[in-house]
Amino acid sequence: MPYALYTAPSVETSVDNGVTWTAETVGQQGEANQQNARWMWEPGENDITTSFSALATGVVIRFVYTGRYPIVIATTEPTAIAERQALEGGTGIIEAVERAENNPTRGMALQIAQAKLARYAVVGRTLTFDTLTPGLEPGHLLSATLPDRGVRTTPMLIQRIRTDIKPSGTWYSVAAVEGPDVSPWQSWKALTRAPSVVEDRVTLGESTTLVVQQSFAKNWTSAGAAINIWRTLNPSSSTQPGASTYPVFDARNRIVDLAWVSNGVEAGRRATTRTTVDTSTRVDTATFLGPGDANVQITALRWYGGANRNILIDEQAFVFSKDDLESLQIDRSDTRGY
Repeated sequence: MPYALYTAPSVETSVDNGVTWTAETVGQQGEANQQNARWMWEPGENDITTSFSALATGVVIRFVYTGRYPIVIATTEPTAIAERQALEGGTGIIEAVERAENNPTRGMALQIAQAKLARYAVVGRTLTFDTLTPGLEPGHLLSATLPDRGVRTTPMLIQRIRTDIKPSGTWYSVAAVEGPDVSPWQSWKALTRAPSVVEDRVTLGESTTLVVQQSFAKNWTSAGAAINIWRTLNPSSSTQPGASTYPVFDARNRIVDLAWVSNGVEAGRRATTRTTVDTSTRVDTATFLGPGDANVQITALRWYGGANRNILIDEQAFVFSKDDLESLQIDRSDTRGY
């Protein structure tokens, strides 16, 4: 098989050149109750074997299976890009490419990429100081607090120490650093707080698929806005349905659909793939657009809510030219800010 097997294949044979097909028995290598099958497969392998010593002349065989294929993940950290651009000028973008071993799933690959960003998307800082305190060594981790410099209980790694013997005593000049190259513990922290990743079924497609993750957010600051997903409304003698009574959203229906817009025209829509609701302060959603979705010049995204999925909640500009070799994961956080 051109791709390594991911799930059990189906095998069919035909003796009339594909007019009719007969299903064959298929078993997995190593499974005791499947060893009598006429065709055998092994997850991760490219070969399907058979107990046939020879096939009759004219027999046509059809294999249908889901294969494993390489995944390419592209993700960015806009805040870190802006910070570096302000410090250094230029684009603020630093690109890096890394190959992950053991064929991770899309979800695992996104988590790896997010951990790399958390580790490397850091503007490094160096702290130098003199002390009479002995016992510090290069490689030790210390906790630094300098409130006037915005440093509060910040883990910093001692990089070097110079010893000076003076009349006043033995002084140690210490240089400690915080930054992407010396802060591997940050990647572990990132994994614990990384947003959950949408999983979907693995399907056989091109030899490589690119998954691009994009993040959006909105902080709702006004309770009086015409559309507000956090509004609660209780009927009373003075509060009744009418033209000036704005929508009230059930927690489950605050964000239900994502639509993509091309040059002002709504070109398609997908239901959100995952929703995590904190009914009082936050809603996190993720929507996966697969290789067959939104293959247009996207200029904006729209989010809809409500029980009938017809209330426009938000629209944000997003310029992206997508094709069938790419998938998009659209993450969104809505926060109640009042």
